[in-house]
Amino acid sequence: MKKKLLIVAVLAALVALVACTAGQSGSSAESGHPALSEQDKLVACRDCHQQTTPKVYQEWFDNTHGLGNVRCFQCHGTFENLKKTPDLLSCNACHADKMGDHRSGMNCWECHSAHSFAAK
Repeated sequence: MKKKLLIVAVLAALVALVACTAGQSGSSAESGHPALSEQDKLVACRDCHQQTTPKVYQEWFDNTHGLGNVRCFQCHGTFENLKKTPDLLSCNACHADKMGDHRSGMNCWECHSAHSFAAK
């Protein structure tokens, strides 16, 4: 319990830090994600996001990607190349068979809800 409270406190401090440094350059600011220490990077994305963005976590958890244990980094990249919005190449890695069925130039989330991927 103490460990979870510590994680929540650290995340709150990181959010405040990012709000203060939003104008500065760097991969964290560019991705929209708070800067993380090397120690923070050892924690799985889902462990923090379950607390900080529970709706997004639940959408992921309850759909095929969550059930299949598709990890955040597989779509959003690692801390070194993190993207808030994945590119189509990320989808193509697993869904190449579906890419030809869809309109060229469209992102998956234009028709499918992000994280749950149900049709809108």
